[in-house]
Amino acid sequence: MNPIKLAISGFILVAISACNDPGGGGGSADSLVVNEVVSSNDGVSIDETGQPEDLIELTNTGTETIQLRNYAIADAGSEFIPLPDLELAPGAFIQLWASDDPTRGATHLPFKLSASGDRIFLRNAKGEIIQQVDIPALTTNQSYSRFPSGSGNFFFAVMPHPANPTAANVRPTPFHRCRMTCVSRIFPAHSGRH
Repeated sequence: MNPIKLAISGFILVAISACNDPGGGGGSADSLVVNEVVSSNDGVSIDETGQPEDLIELTNTGTETIQLRNYAIADAGSEFIPLPDLELAPGAFIQLWASDDPTRGATHLPFKLSASGDRIFLRNAKGEIIQQVDIPALTTNQSYSRFPSGSGNFFFAVMPHPANPTAANVRPTPFHRCRMTCVSRIFPAHSGRH
């Protein structure tokens, strides 16, 4: 193969890999990732107090259990706060509630998300930002979700699938099944459709 074509092919492969890095850049070895965000929840998922709060779903994409207390989270307008003192097994998900009321439980955060767009940051124990997710404006019950779950790029989903282990089997076609009874539409995040 021509050396120039080989160099260009290598550059394209690196660029594609960087675009699909679930850690949010830098090739981080951290396996905790933001998987799904709902910034205007009207019943997609209900917290332990019976309220439909904004939610941030995290997942462990690694092969070892994660101590969540070693990580911190923030949105564009808040300080970093430690995640709850819980373990997250490989492949497991956790929903954090952006309720602006941490007195309601360990998984409740002291901020809300803006439905007109927001930004979430995850930080590891070394103080390094391991992920930044720029959340676009979302309508009620719309989510910004990874496809495939845990490792892919973000897409808009009209009917989210928080903590649904079958989400990895969802294909980005005009219609897909989520949960057991609902049909929803997803669009690539860059499509402008939402």
